[in-house]
Amino acid sequence: MAKAMMGLGSDRVSSSAITQIKGKIKAEFFQYLFYQINMMLVLCSAGPNRRQRCRENRYQFIAIDGSNLPVPVNFDEPDYIVRRKDSNDPIHAGMHLNLALDLATGLFLDFVFQTQKGNDDRKAAKIIIEHYHWYYQQEGVTPVFIMDRGYFSFSLAEFCCKHGYQYIIRSKYREFTSLFPELKGKEGISDVRKRLSIHQRASDRNDPNRKYISRKAMNEICPGAEEAPFTVRSVSFETEPGKYVCLLTSFIEQNMTPADYSDGYHGRWGTETKIGQLKYGEHVLHIHSKKAEWIKQEVWAGLLGMNISTAVSLLCAPQLGGLEAADEKEAQEKPKYQINLTNVIRSVSVYLQGLWGRSTRSVSEKALIEEICREKSCIRENCSFIRKLHPKRLIWFTWR
Repeated sequence: MAKAMMGLGSDRVSSSAITQIKGKIKAEFFQYLFYQINMMLVLCSAGPNRRQRCRENRYQFIAIDGSNLPVPVNFDEPDYIVRRKDSNDPIHAGMHLNLALDLATGLFLDFVFQTQKGNDDRKAAKIIIEHYHWYYQQEGVTPVFIMDRGYFSFSLAEFCCKHGYQYIIRSKYREFTSLFPELKGKEGISDVRKRLSIHQRASDRNDPNRKYISRKAMNEICPGAEEAPFTVRSVSFETEPGKYVCLLTSFIEQNMTPADYSDGYHGRWGTETKIGQLKYGEHVLHIHSKKAEWIKQEVWAGLLGMNISTAVSLLCAPQLGGLEAADEKEAQEKPKYQINLTNVIRSVSVYLQGLWGRSTRSVSEKALIEEICREKSCIRENCSFIRKLHPKRLIWFTWR
């Protein structure tokens, strides 16, 4: 039986048998399992330290971002296929994944699938915010959702505030300067109150305190209304000479400077690292199916494994402590280390396989922790480099 489950020898499970098993399970089951186990990880095992930090700071910073996942071309599901002209890959298939990451713990809180053609980041952000309200809301803790360019809309901002949550969203520079010309080409903070209107009368267009929005957007904010008030804080800070990052936010605290908002926004870079670890460390790019329903099963399972590995790394992190530095100078020169999450994913996978009888190699909990703490990565702070962008193709399955 063990050989059959591991795919070894003459007892190897055939591809058709695996397909029949997949057809009996719905992706919603994995989604339900993800939320149930995730609530235990977020509120318990990753636990006391995270809850204490949230109570002291009163805020939980959550980054929302999207990523494309290349999938095998399946002409029976045309919504996932994009045809591109003047390309070496004219027929391309993929899913658009929208993720929510807790920046304090590195745990994925939510996940929304969309087709490659019909992806809508703002709609996905609303679903994630609503799911947070259902599953993760805690008394005394206010979430602050951090999003990149392309997410901001007046309806999304009001939807976030309607639940009593905060947001920090980057705006495109041209749109920002048209709304807030007083911050064009300089750093600063400005609290602005505008009147949203569905009318485009000449008097409204000439009024700098009025902003036109569509009837559909107005109905999402205030159904049936023709006007609605809108208050937002605009923040502009310089990253390079002549280059500015512009933020729109409802997160208003006393004595906050543009540098404080810059640090908060740039914390969302952790999502890029975690998505890369999900795709390559958890092998989500190794797709074993063609149907979208079955691909979702694999992604949900990969997400769950990623969160379990992250929770284990949080529990092992206190055991990385070494010799204390003799003085402050030595403390500054002494390198800092962190747990290698890719190694954690591999070790936890072996441990679970032994626990479930899928492997002849059984690992004790003590040996698991020792193995995880043995392989460490040096933390290199303030390192900067030019990103070499190159597309990552799908890693095809060869057994079909």
